[in-house]
Amino acid sequence: MASAQDSVAFLTALSTDGSVDGSVPPLAVYTGENIFGRDDCHVFGKKISRKHLRLTAWSDEREDHFDVYVLGPNPVEVFSGRGKVKVKPKECCVIGDTDVIYFLPNDLPFRLNVCHRKECSTVSNTVVETTHRTITRVISTSVPSAVSKDVNNSGVKKRHLADDEGAWNQLKEEINWHRNDANAGTVPMIASGRSLKPVEIPASKLRRTKFSLNFPPSSFHLLHTTGLPQSANSGCVRLQDVIEGDVQVAILSNYMVDVDWILSECPLLRRIPVIMIHGERGGSLDLLNNRKSKNWVLYQPPLPISFGTHHSKAMLLLYETGLRVVVHTANLIHADWNNKTQGLWMQDFPRKTSLTHRVSSGFEEDLVEYLTHLKWEGYTTSLPSTGPIKVNAQFFRTFDFSSATVRLVASVPGYHRDRDISKFGHMKMLQLLKDERFDSDFVRSPLVFQFSSLGSINEQWIDEMRSSMSAGKTTSGDDLGIGEVSFVWPTVEDIRCSLEGYAAGNSVPSPQKNVKAVQKSYWAKWRADHCGRGRAMPHIKTYARYNGQTLAWFLLTSSNLSKAAWGSLQKQNSQLMIRSYELGVLFLPSTVQRAVGSTFSCTGNAHSKEIGRAEASTFSENEYQQLRGRPGRLVTTNWEDDPSFEPFARLPVPYSLPPPRYGPRDVPWSWDCVYTKPDIFGEVWPRDVQFYAAQGPM
Repeated sequence: MASAQDSVAFLTALSTDGSVDGSVPPLAVYTGENIFGRDDCHVFGKKISRKHLRLTAWSDEREDHFDVYVLGPNPVEVFSGRGKVKVKPKECCVIGDTDVIYFLPNDLPFRLNVCHRKECSTVSNTVVETTHRTITRVISTSVPSAVSKDVNNSGVKKRHLADDEGAWNQLKEEINWHRNDANAGTVPMIASGRSLKPVEIPASKLRRTKFSLNFPPSSFHLLHTTGLPQSANSGCVRLQDVIEGDVQVAILSNYMVDVDWILSECPLLRRIPVIMIHGERGGSLDLLNNRKSKNWVLYQPPLPISFGTHHSKAMLLLYETGLRVVVHTANLIHADWNNKTQGLWMQDFPRKTSLTHRVSSGFEEDLVEYLTHLKWEGYTTSLPSTGPIKVNAQFFRTFDFSSATVRLVASVPGYHRDRDISKFGHMKMLQLLKDERFDSDFVRSPLVFQFSSLGSINEQWIDEMRSSMSAGKTTSGDDLGIGEVSFVWPTVEDIRCSLEGYAAGNSVPSPQKNVKAVQKSYWAKWRADHCGRGRAMPHIKTYARYNGQTLAWFLLTSSNLSKAAWGSLQKQNSQLMIRSYELGVLFLPSTVQRAVGSTFSCTGNAHSKEIGRAEASTFSENEYQQLRGRPGRLVTTNWEDDPSFEPFARLPVPYSLPPPRYGPRDVPWSWDCVYTKPDIFGEVWPRDVQFYAAQGPM
């Protein structure tokens, strides 16, 4: 049996004047789940339930965490440094040291007093002595073997801890929220139905995604996520930040399109020509046709091979002065742009001049090649500055892409042979990496594949992917060699305790048969606390090779881990078969180097002062030429080394590197399984999820 000294905190009853109420014994809080109600508060009547709230306490290496969940029909109020928040039934809240909980409607206040480790393992002994009571209530985890029993004559309930270390580990990550920083006076976060209110994350835990001034921007952003504090959304973008200014023509490419939502977000799209290249089918396509504006033209690329999709997510926004190219990971639906971890790359390019009209670049060839394979005939319109034009694949050769910070990596359906075999899919990656030179630190360095859907794959195909992704040589000409691979994928508990609860799992669509086919050694956890997105489930797809917080290369893409997206080699490796359309952007040291000094903007604001070269005048032309001659470097936002006057791009990689491996109790998410343990909204899985504003659950 545990003693008072085993407690991690106490709930201390307060009088109306804020002093300690000695007539009510303090309530010990133990690691695990603690259930409190009217018996503990020493009140009569049913307004306070016997099981009014659950206080879950768990610890990591640095601090203790306390999560409140209201079990009864009446709410509680939490008072912290910045005011009060009402927590309704089946809602959650994070609390911290000295926060006060009011049991409503009786207005019974209890203050949380945390036992600070080592320094005060027996904290609240004074309180215990004051009340002259010995607390013998032992609280357990929620594992099945934790059974409540009445064990003494005084009627005090004792619960025995489950002797299961794995269950403890599972519980520890059950609701992975940051506790409040009491010194900063932060406000708890409430999971209120489908809306979320923010919680401030301690500055010590959160790295802002600011890019260094005077160096080239990466053009890579995370999308703004609802329910996160302002600090976690620093440098992030919304749809309105992307489709902005005097756009003349918008070409939007996506898989799913909610017309009502996107028109409400960007009314501009009601007035200008919009070419929507989409992947909708069936009832969703009917909805798109019925609700689109008259100025919209729909185009669905041909799918010559069965089981393929048009999955590319991109925008080509034509301005009078130039072109904005956007490649991202979000469907054009509300949930994707608000509730999940998503990524976006964008860059503006000027029109070619008489001096540059014959200049081409790798990015230009990538783009025109991809657009040509869409078999889109184009769109004829008229611009004030140029008169009638036909916007088609060749039209985009009129723009100067020489400063592009990335190379495009596309997939198009077909059987690609001979010279075409290296133009798409994972063979395009192999080609680009093979031609690049990397620092020797990346010899046999690890690879990370992070995705939101898993196809039917086997070990042979994983080796095929790993071989392409491991291509490249050092500056001295040695092969980088094959790297160990991690698959970053959310667990069932990650989904259950996410911002959306189980609903998030509908956007992580992989069946159990595909998940079970993957060896356990590949699985790695989604951990994103450094950017505040631990509970914002990933719909982003990224692939990278890294050493510590330095990246050899980084790919942001629509491609999930599947043969359909990346292609599979056939006929003794002489043919690459791809089923789907995909599009991604690859950051390389050489592309960072070439982008030095690039500040062109179609809208005149360089997208964001936080990430641009906002103080261009501080470097002379000679210094810029020196920068252009130095090797580029890619780093994460956790990188802390001295840049030492070299061009580098700081990329907001949203997950921890290296990603932690799954533990023995971690279960990878499968969307066709049944999960009966309620999520943070009290829901179970499967359940209906609504994607479109004009359509019911589907």
